[in-house]
Amino acid sequence: MYERRSLEQLTTADGRPLPHTFHRRDGEADALALLFPGFGYRATMPLLHYTERSLLWRGLDVLRLDLAYDTDPAFEAAAPSARRAWLRRDAERAARAAISQRAYRRHVLVGKSLGTLALADLVEETFVDDPPTCIWLTPLLGNEGLRRAVLQRRPPSLFAIGTADALYDEAVLQELTSATDGRAVVLEGADHSLEIAGDVRASLDALRTYGGGLEAFLDARGFAAAERPTS
Repeated sequence: MYERRSLEQLTTADGRPLPHTFHRRDGEADALALLFPGFGYRATMPLLHYTERSLLWRGLDVLRLDLAYDTDPAFEAAAPSARRAWLRRDAERAARAAISQRAYRRHVLVGKSLGTLALADLVEETFVDDPPTCIWLTPLLGNEGLRRAVLQRRPPSLFAIGTADALYDEAVLQELTSATDGRAVVLEGADHSLEIAGDVRASLDALRTYGGGLEAFLDARGFAAAERPTS
């Protein structure tokens, strides 16, 4: 059983509420997951929705960031360096607020696209256990900060990306997977949403393939399936 909460202390640097949903498990929970959406890819869309469900079914508390930077004119107008600083501040504030809820022993970080930069910031700054378990959905493989954080901290990682994604780079993916002793789900013909353009059935198959890879990865990391929540 889970309770949905709002963390009153979770605000932006200028005091505005940082949109989120916190799922707190009834009774004890020793593991926490943080989910960061992409730029225009909402936290309730398929990849993150089913990732969140899998984590809840395994008994983790989950903080889902319901961010929508693409609808914020100030974010759109900001220089790239200012956007990165903005994202970093929000990620750090979210991590601090969530970690303070219990004495968690294990942490899972999940990010989609732009959200993978938030993961890199948290991994690099060691805001959570060293190392946390990381799930990189369509990661920005060309970003040097992301690559540096992964290579330096080497967090146990699952990477998921499609070959039709403009950000797909086989060499970099192999480098990061090897450095983390990780796993990669590479979907042939899938785009940046891990969908196959013009083919619903193939897109659902791609989602199913990712789901299988996710569950095998979490099993291997010792996050055993628990009772199914009602939230």
